[in-house]
Amino acid sequence: MNSDKRTAIVTGAAKGIGKAIALRLASDNFITILFDIDETSVNKARDEINNMGFESSSYAVNIADVSQVENAISDVIGKFGRIDVLVNNAGVLSTTPVEDVTEKEWQRVMDVNLKGLFFITQKVIPYMLSAKYGRIVNIASNSGRAGGISSGVIYSISKAGVIGASRSLARIYAGTGITVNSVAPGTVASDIIDGFTEEELNRLLNTIPVHRLGTPEEIAAAVSYLASDLSGFTTGATIDVNGGLFIG
Repeated sequence: MNSDKRTAIVTGAAKGIGKAIALRLASDNFITILFDIDETSVNKARDEINNMGFESSSYAVNIADVSQVENAISDVIGKFGRIDVLVNNAGVLSTTPVEDVTEKEWQRVMDVNLKGLFFITQKVIPYMLSAKYGRIVNIASNSGRAGGISSGVIYSISKAGVIGASRSLARIYAGTGITVNSVAPGTVASDIIDGFTEEELNRLLNTIPVHRLGTPEEIAAAVSYLASDLSGFTTGATIDVNGGLFIG
């Protein structure tokens, strides 16, 4: 079937920033299509969006498995006939010190953060080219902009790669109706930070000029703009949402 409403795929959409992005795009009148490896949580997020009166579908997808991605994209096209927006949010963290990084750990991070992003983008772009319209938003990180210490070097490398991929894709597809941009969040409230002691939290806040954590909703607001028609003259950009942690 072909939908009259625009559709948006969000990867890593079960929780946190990804879920906030899906909720925001649903409120922006997109049909939201949620991809996540956690089937129970992604279905719960889908139900939450549907119960709010919006339209949403969910898929249990390991973004690092190209065959799973291909099958899910094929199903989305079969159901909705279009993919207007792709938000590459799925990612994994590694805080392993340089001296202790193994080949297996390196591959785990790169498979999701770079391989997964590249191949889902590759599978979606033909439909956007056919429609002469598309918005691709890649979630990077402040660590990919300024380098990371606590976030780990291979995570920083992968997120710098996300920014590089966004810029290259933006140049390749400029003038086709497709824009490609990235959002680089700083430190955002999460389950991990909820477990910090008061001393640890204060130490963290002292590194952030605005002296507070970001919220998933603030990241989602930046994505909302980049997913909209109003962003047609914005491509190859990296939007920093980091409380002044990196300015450049």
